[in-house]
Amino acid sequence: LAYLFRMNLTLSSTINTGPGPSGTRLAIPITGGTFSGPKGKGTRTVLPIGADFGTIDALGNFNVDAHSVIQMDDGSYVYSHSTGPLISGQTALDRVKFETGSSKYSWLNEILAVAVTDFPGPWVSLDVWQVNPSS
Repeated sequence: LAYLFRMNLTLSSTINTGPGPSGTRLAIPITGGTFSGPKGKGTRTVLPIGADFGTIDALGNFNVDAHSVIQMDDGSYVYSHSTGPLISGQTALDRVKFETGSSKYSWLNEILAVAVTDFPGPWVSLDVWQVNPSS
C-alpha cells in the first residue's frame, strides 16, 4: 500500500428516505472539506455538491455510497466515489474510485484505492491508500 492523502469532509443533517428494496436509504449531504497528502502540494477543496447515499441493510449494517468532487490547486476537478461497509462503531472500509479529465491527474483513473473512513462527529475523515502489486 502507498499512502495517497487524507480527505476531511464536513456533513449536514441526514435525510432518511425510508425503507426500499436495497434497505433504508440515507442521504447525508457533503457540505465541503479539504484534501491533503504527499502527492503534490497546494490547496485542494472538496466542493459542497456531494453526498453519501448509503443504505442500512436488513441486519442493521450501514453501507457507504459517497460521491464528491475535489477541486485541485490548478483548478482541475476529480470525481470521487467511495463504497463499503461500516465495520465497527464509527469506522468503514471503502473502495474509492476516481474520475478526471485532467491529464495531470489521469493516473487516478487507473488506480485501485482503499480507505479507512472514520466518522468522529459532524465530519468524516478518509485516509486513502493506493494498492500496488508486489514486486
